[in-house]
This record gives sequence, C-alpha cells and structure tokens, in this order.
Amino acid sequence: MEIDQKETAIDQEETVIDQEETAVEQKNTEPVPKDTLLEQIASQQQLVTKLHMISACACSGIFLVLLIAALILVPKASRSLNLFDGAVDDLHQAVDEARETIKGIDTLTDTAQKSLTKTSKFVENANQVITDNAEGITEVIDNFNSVDFAKLNQAIEDLSSVIEPLAN
Repeated sequence: MEIDQKETAIDQEETVIDQEETAVEQKNTEPVPKDTLLEQIASQQQLVTKLHMISACACSGIFLVLLIAALILVPKASRSLNLFDGAVDDLHQAVDEARETIKGIDTLTDTAQKSLTKTSKFVENANQVITDNAEGITEVIDNFNSVDFAKLNQAIEDLSSVIEPLAN
C-alpha cells in the first residue's frame, strides 16, 4: 500500500517536473502568470513534503523492525553460543577421557602380553619337567610291571611261615 502511494507520488512529481519544463518553454514564448507558478511550486513542495514523510515513516518502520529483531535474536544467539561453548567443552572432556581410556587399554594389553609370555614360559618349563621325568617314570612303571606278584606273595607266605614259629 505504501509502495503504491510512493509510486503515485513519484508519478505526480514527474508530472510537476514536466509541467515546469513546459512552463519554462512557454516562458520563452509567452509569460506565465505568477499565481499559477506559485501554485505549482506550492503543490510541488507539498508533494515533496509528503514524500519525505513517507520516507521517514518507512525508515522508522524499518528501524523498529530491525530493533525488535535484534532484541529477540541477540539473546537467543547468545544462548545458542553459550550452549555451543558448553558442548565444545563437553567434547574436549570426552576426548580427554577417551585418551585416558586408550592409555589404560594399552597398559592392560602390555600386562596381558607379559602374563602370556610368563604363562608360555611356565608351560614350556612344565613340558620340560614332564619330558625330563618321563623316562624315569617309564622306567619305574616298567620295573613295577616286571615284578611277579605271584612269586612275591609266595615268598611272603614262605617268610611268614618261617618267622611264625620263631615268634612263639
């Protein structure tokens, strides 16, 4: 609506300018009455005054809109930036905790590797002990299997029968 009024005012101003040019041309040819010229100047001044008022109102309106937008958006932007700063701080803390966790995992891995190495050495030593004693155990089992228990029982009975009369 204001734009239509501005366009109308601009068209009227152009009309007045055209009339002035026509008046200047006519002045050269015929004299213009002073009353008509003063009326044209007064109407032009009124038109210019109206245009200045419209411009001032439009500028004031734009200023008010920008002021209201600033009053609404600046606190929200400030809160958003504070939230963003908090999120960045939380992210830094999470990264630091992740680094500490990784260090702990590295330590755990090193400890597990050392433990596996010691267990492997223990198993090797146990295998060596079994291997070293396997021959002796085999020899004992062979000796035990070579004993004739029937003859041993007979010998014990014979010994018992010999010792029994002596014991009485």
